[in-house]
Amino acid sequence: MLLDIDDAIFDATNHQPVLQLLEMVADRRHDWYPTLAQAEKADALVRRLIQAKIQMPLLEEWVQQAFIEASNPIPVADRRTVPVGVADLQRAVADLAKPAVLLVENEFGDGGFVRAVAVAFGDDRIIEALERDPKWLTIYHGGGKGQMPQLAAARCREFSTVVRVAVLYDSDRKRPGPSENEGKVKQTRDVGVDHVHLWTWRMMENYVPLRVWDDHFPLKSDAIDGLRRKAVAERGYIDIKRWLVGGGKMPFPLFPDELNLTREDFEELGIDAVEELQRVLSMINEIL
Repeated sequence: MLLDIDDAIFDATNHQPVLQLLEMVADRRHDWYPTLAQAEKADALVRRLIQAKIQMPLLEEWVQQAFIEASNPIPVADRRTVPVGVADLQRAVADLAKPAVLLVENEFGDGGFVRAVAVAFGDDRIIEALERDPKWLTIYHGGGKGQMPQLAAARCREFSTVVRVAVLYDSDRKRPGPSENEGKVKQTRDVGVDHVHLWTWRMMENYVPLRVWDDHFPLKSDAIDGLRRKAVAERGYIDIKRWLVGGGKMPFPLFPDELNLTREDFEELGIDAVEELQRVLSMINEIL
């Protein structure tokens, strides 16, 4: 997350949360662009640690880089900024140290899709968040959309001041128009989740490039060619699962690493779908 840190925290008597916060910044888990005066205060704190023979090499390296960055214009960011002050310092640091939460209908299917899109679109921030140990981003299984508003509320309660939860819903649309799941979206927003996305097309599988189906179903070329001949908009609303497996189980994993999907693979879906996928990645970045 992009932080706006009040430099008064450096005058706090308890240095532990300050150091934890700076370590997360130094590790590029969260971003902070200090002013020169703030960089000097951070440097003074690190120097006191060195004098006390407390070694924090990552923080020492970051402070030196902070002086260089402070002399340059602050980057313009379209991400939300999270204020961190003295009054709520410990609670904010605790929230920022927890993994962000993405709630989906199917952890393995939807989770694998999010990772595949992040890789294809070169979103290194999301990729790192998913691959870190411990993770910076966890994907929770919603078990279908029935209880997702309640599950989202439970995940929100795990945060004190900086709620870092996002939710993805299938629309289940069979054609363009209203979705029966819009009520679930509203319920989810009502319990405190600001980051909710309802897929425009029927479900996640409708956004899967044909190269994935070619790989999984080499003996179903007629069915896949049928998809290929459809207009993109029509393909977006058909029941892909029934079309390919008659309503049975889909392959697992749906996105094998060796496929190496690229942005060009997703561009076959059309510009509107590509822009929607980018919005979903941006939404996830908002909670990281």
